[in-house]
Amino acid sequence: MARQRLSVDHRRELLLRTGLQVLGAHEGNPPVGEIARAAGVSKGLLYHYFPDKEDFLVEVVRAAAKEITAATATTPTSSVEEQIAQAVDGFLDYAQAHSAGLRVIFGHKYRSPHVLRVVKEQRAARVDRVVEQVAGARPGCADVIRASAALRTALDGALSFMETATLRWLEDGVLSRPAMRTLLTGALGSALALAAQIDPELRLELAEPGAPEQSPAEQDS
Repeated sequence: MARQRLSVDHRRELLLRTGLQVLGAHEGNPPVGEIARAAGVSKGLLYHYFPDKEDFLVEVVRAAAKEITAATATTPTSSVEEQIAQAVDGFLDYAQAHSAGLRVIFGHKYRSPHVLRVVKEQRAARVDRVVEQVAGARPGCADVIRASAALRTALDGALSFMETATLRWLEDGVLSRPAMRTLLTGALGSALALAAQIDPELRLELAEPGAPEQSPAEQDS
């Protein structure tokens, strides 16, 4: 049977996905030849698609970041609390299914200036997306929400906490998934609430993390 010839895009995707697995599982910094062998190609062919190893690492990080963006997508018409829960569930789903991806992006093995820049860019993009989600849920003060330095700073810190806590969870496995979900939703919810304390013009009306929902009678009292 004739061997199927892969398209350029398909081959590139295969190399990035294989690189993600090898880089995420390797204790050190694996040579390019090892990555190429795992993908079933020659080292020369890998360099045909990527000029050097640094460029390959950067593209692997970008590809994994895109997957996380897709995994943490939320329903725009949902409340802020519901969108936080959806994003956290998606993040934990991705972490459990693609732990290598998280280790490559948020671990500390591949920390060249170029890779660090991409990691910083993807974090900023995630902050922007959460800000837009909050603004979309509060159209009456959307401009204030977008302009709030307190909100962006709080979210940047909360996302950093999510990344570090989830890496630890993957490594030691002590906490249950429900416990991690509570931890991460609480971190995001608290970040939003604290930002609103600093910047009251945000006018964010958020339930306390883990607090029971009020009945209609309680809300009217």
